[in-house]
Amino acid sequence: MNIATADEFLAQYRAISAKLKKRFMRKPNVAEAVEQFNALANNMKLQNSYSYAAFCYLAVARCEAMANCFTAEAEALVQAARNYFGAEVENSRKRSPTFYENCSMAVSCYNAAIKIYCKNDQPALAAFLCLELGKCLQKLNKSVEAIGHYQRAVELQHQNPLDVLTSMDHIATCHIETGDFDSALTVLTEMSYLAKERGGIKHGNISEISGAYKDILARCEVSRVLLLLLLQPTPQRIRPEHANILERYSWESSDESLQVPYLNEDLFLLLQSLVMARQANDIMAVRELQKDLSAILTPEQTHLLHLMITETSNSKYEL
Repeated sequence: MNIATADEFLAQYRAISAKLKKRFMRKPNVAEAVEQFNALANNMKLQNSYSYAAFCYLAVARCEAMANCFTAEAEALVQAARNYFGAEVENSRKRSPTFYENCSMAVSCYNAAIKIYCKNDQPALAAFLCLELGKCLQKLNKSVEAIGHYQRAVELQHQNPLDVLTSMDHIATCHIETGDFDSALTVLTEMSYLAKERGGIKHGNISEISGAYKDILARCEVSRVLLLLLLQPTPQRIRPEHANILERYSWESSDESLQVPYLNEDLFLLLQSLVMARQANDIMAVRELQKDLSAILTPEQTHLLHLMITETSNSKYEL
């Protein structure tokens, strides 16, 4: 925004704000001010002046607070937050110097809206905003900061296990993005336990689990196998449940309790071959398996496979 446009914005903003001042025997016209602030915000967005638009939405939120309308206040705060993030993304696109002040303002606005929804017994809406905030931070390569907001979503979603599992999946992704593979493995293991517990397994019969939980279990299983192959924990440090995971893919395994019925046979055989090839440090076999696995794995799992192959190559070179 050029200086002339900035001056014009400030003039309009002050003119609208002046209408909210209390005058003798006359109440301020809050509804009219809200309408004009929204119009000014839309005008600023058309000019890609997102921080100015956010400033207007903050004014709208204050007006709605004066009118004791918590829903509209929260919505205005969310609009302000989204525009502050828009300004941060625009700075990043232009490679402009930044101290992430717009990001800080966005987080404050989101937290204020979340607090309003929690105070008014709207945990689902509060959790939705926690997830949105986490995703915005991830887009700005702030995965470490995003984890706390995803964890808050988990706390707010405690009565909805599938939503909890989705939020936990975001946490695991953040750990992977930051290279904290041990923490990612821990979260995925907790997800697996929760999916089995809430999925309705009876008497250890996993075939009775519902479809959505089966998909989550399958995804957790594959990711945990890849993480274990990447981390290569020593026998002294590996947790018993993680040792059992690798044992499932041993050629000699015949224990029915170690079977993985929520994976299709082709994927199971590919993982079994991958585990054996990695343990043998056979980089050629691992690369051949990569071609078949890449068509099945998620982008995140493909990334883990690539890291594991790189680690295998380095290990072979060191030998």
